[in-house]
Amino acid sequence: MKRRLPAAFFTAILMLWGCGDQTPNEVSSDDQAMPQVEIFQEAVDPLFIVDIPDRATVRELFEDGVAHLQPQKTFRQVSGLMDAEDVSDFEYSARMADGTWTGWREVETIWYGDIFYSALIRLDEPATELKLRGGDGILETQLEFFEEVLARDDFVFPNQSHDVFDPAD
Repeated sequence: MKRRLPAAFFTAILMLWGCGDQTPNEVSSDDQAMPQVEIFQEAVDPLFIVDIPDRATVRELFEDGVAHLQPQKTFRQVSGLMDAEDVSDFEYSARMADGTWTGWREVETIWYGDIFYSALIRLDEPATELKLRGGDGILETQLEFFEEVLARDDFVFPNQSHDVFDPAD
């Protein structure tokens, strides 16, 4: 069954990761076993969105083994949700604002079950261009570029598996 990756779902995960220095609303709970969740009032719109809806688009984008993405503005975070068979070799290199390229680095990924992953790239300095490789296992994804790093370290657990509540169970 083919699933679309709605932006609203991505935004919800991004909000759980945290949005910069904004002040969160506290969520009260009568159940002491439930962890506190921070919910932020404002969502941040991405600068640039790359929608890769199917395998044909993945093959086209990674035709020479490397996808080249260049938004019109500088960015410091790229994040998205994806269906993928394998992300073990998914890497990036970024052209920084001063024109230098980073070396190839592993994309932070979280496996949520079945073929569902999230991907995150956080940069210390603004970048102007992004190269991706190892995306052959991607079935579909939507990548969103942001001007600032929004994902906080305490909400990100890179390259790990996580159990996810499935309401169908």
